[in-house]
Amino acid sequence: METMCRLGLGHLNLNRSGATLSPGDLQRLRLASMISNQLRGALYIMDEPCQGLTGKEVENLVGVLRELVNRGSSVVVVEHHPQFLSQCEEVFL
Repeated sequence: METMCRLGLGHLNLNRSGATLSPGDLQRLRLASMISNQLRGALYIMDEPCQGLTGKEVENLVGVLRELVNRGSSVVVVEHHPQFLSQCEEVFL
């Protein structure tokens, strides 16, 4: 649950249908699930995970993604959010 809150998913409840989730919420929910499995050496590819997030939530997302990299995984993200991009190790235009 802590990771879900860090990823900006604290507003979700267990009674909510997956079909009602936004693409960004669904993507971050999948990420929270993968993180809880403690995968190492995985490749994570995400498309605009910052969609609809506040500045603090973007900061938390960056922290979670850094944890994945520190565990030996690779993260590739398509994103346009300036705050997120300023934290990236590499940016391709």
